[in-house]
Amino acid sequence: MRQTLKKYWSLFRIRFINTLQYRIAALAGLATQFAWGAMLILGFAAFYNTNPDAFPMTFDQTTTYIWLQQSMVMLIYASLIDREIIDSITEGSIAYELCVQ
Repeated sequence: MRQTLKKYWSLFRIRFINTLQYRIAALAGLATQFAWGAMLILGFAAFYNTNPDAFPMTFDQTTTYIWLQQSMVMLIYASLIDREIIDSITEGSIAYELCVQ
């Protein structure tokens, strides 16, 4: 029994160490998106403090827009990889497909 548990523990450690770099990269990407979003909000806050009437959205709406943008950034990059989707958008065939359905 003890020998079997030792084998499972060794297998778990090997898998954990092999996937650790991907987990750290994912956490680093998440932290980067939060830091970038906070930096954008601080930049807009400085402009909004100067003249809030010069912007088409309120500061709360801008903050919501920035967080939505930061949360969807990976979807945007995934669509850039698939050239067929981008071509159908620029050619207008996606609009035709949406109208037909």
